[in-house]
Amino acid sequence: GKALDLGKFHSAKELEALGMDRLKSALMALGMKCGGTAGDRAGRLFQVKGVAADKIPAKLLAGKGKKRKREGGEAGANGAGGEGGNGTEEALAKTEARLAFLAEQMADVVDATKRYVEKRQTQLVEERDAEIEEEESGALAAMDADGEEEEEEEEDDDGPLYNPLNL
Repeated sequence: GKALDLGKFHSAKELEALGMDRLKSALMALGMKCGGTAGDRAGRLFQVKGVAADKIPAKLLAGKGKKRKREGGEAGANGAGGEGGNGTEEALAKTEARLAFLAEQMADVVDATKRYVEKRQTQLVEERDAEIEEEESGALAAMDADGEEEEEEEEDDDGPLYNPLNL
């Protein structure tokens, strides 16, 4: 970003008038955090007016203050963080292995779904209607077959009830 001469400004409100993009550019040039509203950005810039670049407070600098957990792997590689990053890396590796296994198991289903969708997209309306009729008639035939079986079971129930206590 482009550096900004802060000596020309007497308040954060004057800086805020520059707009979000210009403030962000000035903050980036100084290596400072550049998020937030225009007021937040202008306030951060005004705080460092007259301060040397190497004397800017760490809490205002981007990435220099708190370390995020995801950046813990870098600290572990330097030897400063110890073994802290290995637990998350191991958990991530296990999760990746599970996902790879599930993807392998579901590959047939995904392929079948793709084929079905492609088939449906290339069918004419008449072909779809005919397919639906076939499915419905097949379902009705299956329901009729189930109904016949139920009738046979009901015929068996016509005999005397089992009642050992004569109630």
